[in-house]
Amino acid sequence: MKRTILAFAVLFVLLSCGNRSGAEAQPLYPFSAPNEAVSGKVAANRSRGDNAENVQPRWYELPRMDFRMEGEYRVDRQDRRLYYAWHTFNMAGKNYRNYTVCFDADEHAPLWVAAPRHKMYEERSTRRSDNYRPDPGIPSDVQYRSARNAGGCNKGHLLGSADRLCLAYANNQVFYYSNIAPQLSEGFNCQGGGWNILEDYVDAQVARDTLYEVIGCYYGDYTDAYGVKGREATISFGGRSDVGKPTMFYYVLLRTKDGNTGKALKDCKSSELKCAAFVRSHSNRHKGRGVTRKDLMSVSDLEKITGLQYFVNVPQAPKDKVDPSDWDL
Repeated sequence: MKRTILAFAVLFVLLSCGNRSGAEAQPLYPFSAPNEAVSGKVAANRSRGDNAENVQPRWYELPRMDFRMEGEYRVDRQDRRLYYAWHTFNMAGKNYRNYTVCFDADEHAPLWVAAPRHKMYEERSTRRSDNYRPDPGIPSDVQYRSARNAGGCNKGHLLGSADRLCLAYANNQVFYYSNIAPQLSEGFNCQGGGWNILEDYVDAQVARDTLYEVIGCYYGDYTDAYGVKGREATISFGGRSDVGKPTMFYYVLLRTKDGNTGKALKDCKSSELKCAAFVRSHSNRHKGRGVTRKDLMSVSDLEKITGLQYFVNVPQAPKDKVDPSDWDL
């Protein structure tokens, strides 16, 4: 499909400690320093709602990215199997970012999704769309070919539909295939499933101060703190026969400890922030299991497993430390 690249006019973003709903304001498009007012000419594709320039965004929630434009797609400079895309929407005349995705073309599934979480995104003005389709920011031939469940798995959102109910367009975007991973349907992604229980726990962390999260998949062999093992495998899923089945799913979270400061992250000391990873092997054995300290690890420890770098735009994030009491565990 032919895509027309349109040039936006100069975009000004008004920044403060919080907007009218309490969500911390950060520029929608890439900027020079966290939470500083900027302006700049942005080349964008309105049909995709994302920035098409070869620039590196610096939003708080992002892991390290280093890509270049190859045609209309963003490809990792060091690992050409990785593609990046981010999606945005306009609501009541204001622009908001929805989420950013890193997609693994070898696994034909997402590596991670990063997003801000705030109640303003969840204020219900629409319903679940179930509009599954390819992500227009990633080559379609590396994505699922259909929304078909298979391999004992159903379609697991990384960023959930219920997390984006403020606008139909925003909800439609979370049904892109890039935000969907195969998840075991018997005891992991189901009522009382191990992943659903962890999702509910994370939902309870959403506060007046923005929660920044990375939701990720891991594809190498992994054994979690419960002794539950995940083994590398390729399955049939989404109309393909070559999809990687994740061995582990995780959340990486960053927020103020208080949750109600109204302060921008750049104005917070490390001691005012809480930062942690929550990790579970991809297994039906977690069904009915509540979140415990065994799910918890420092972000630095998770980085050693995944080889990724999280929250690189928040240098004071306490990635080396984790206090279970900060998370009511």
